[in-house]
Amino acid sequence: MAYVSASLFVLCSALSIVIGILTGQAALKGGFDYPEIAISSIGIAFGNGDASADSRQALLWITAGIGAAVLALAIAMFFRLGFARWTLAGLGVMVSLYYVFAVIRVISLGGASRMAFLVIVLLVWLAATVIVMLPPVGHGMRGYKPPPAFAQQAPGYGYPQQPGYPQQPGFAPQQPGYPPQQPGGWQ
Repeated sequence: MAYVSASLFVLCSALSIVIGILTGQAALKGGFDYPEIAISSIGIAFGNGDASADSRQALLWITAGIGAAVLALAIAMFFRLGFARWTLAGLGVMVSLYYVFAVIRVISLGGASRMAFLVIVLLVWLAATVIVMLPPVGHGMRGYKPPPAFAQQAPGYGYPQQPGYPQQPGFAPQQPGYPPQQPGGWQ
């Protein structure tokens, strides 16, 4: 489960880096070729709509920087380093909250027709964040193994016969050296 969570964060990282690169290309050209992807840049929802080339470059560095940090932490999570799980969880919560704000902001500005990619990115970040906080991920990070099945058996079933106690009828002795039980009860 820890590997699934780390893989989802690698996907989040790839999305962030691609969004950052496309936003950076728009800064060089002077306009957004892909407005659906551009509104997915981290931080663009805080602006007032007139993004200058400098602010687009800043969006590139913020978005791609978060993507690179998430990638480094996801790689650390593949090596089962415990700090990476909770750092990714905290970062995922902040980015997911930002994307919730961005969806609300885009809807309030009347851009609901251009927010499909934004919702997809939000759902990927939410899924990765929720999964990283599940207990099985923590068990996987610590290399947890469930106890063996015989440890959960009831006393007397599968455990060695204690000296001084009669063997239950119908059950074979568990340790060598005990005399076989005679049918007909206790003696």
